[in-house]
Amino acid sequence: MAKRGVTRNKILEAADKRFGASGFDAVSTRDVAKEAGVNQALVFYHFGNKEGLFRVVLERYGTRLDEALNEALTAKGASRERIHHVLDTAIDFVDANPRFAKLVQRQLVSGGQVEAVRAALVPLKSWTGTVLGELSPPNVAHLAPEQFFVSFVSALFGYPAAGPVFLGHRALSDDGRAARRGHMHWMVDCVIPRLRSERLIVRVSLPHEQGESARSDEYLR
Repeated sequence: MAKRGVTRNKILEAADKRFGASGFDAVSTRDVAKEAGVNQALVFYHFGNKEGLFRVVLERYGTRLDEALNEALTAKGASRERIHHVLDTAIDFVDANPRFAKLVQRQLVSGGQVEAVRAALVPLKSWTGTVLGELSPPNVAHLAPEQFFVSFVSALFGYPAAGPVFLGHRALSDDGRAARRGHMHWMVDCVIPRLRSERLIVRVSLPHEQGESARSDEYLR
């Protein structure tokens, strides 16, 4: 039983490495088996097919990301600090797992295996809904949490690829990453008070919305 688990993990690690380097379409189950040093039949035994293997590779990242974000959401402090903490957690996770970023980047561009990508990013989508759901004005499509989720995914997973193209090697240096983190903090600090203001404008007639303006100022304190 223990040996079976070791073999499964070897296959997953090999698949993670090969998919991250070349993408889903360019990698075969034979390639993965060779990388793992196992018989190709074992790949099918444990995962059914290449699609199933890819899905589990992404699921592992999704599970770990979910755990990290849930822990971050329980942090104490003012709203500004809590949101920054969760944002930092997501940035740190992507920085610490470059293969995950490459996997997501490749599939977003190719349009393949999108269901597996969506499933892996459910924690990010849930976080966006939790943080912005009560702030976004109702029935305003361009300010819906889902719009911010797409923007966040683009910023988070696009930077490792776009940064070096436009900023050179310094983009992924410690200073470059710190500048990017500070930029994303600044964007959040701009967006949240504006969302609260927009919500107040849209729902000013509802008694329970009174006080939103004051909380907008509190966010930046």
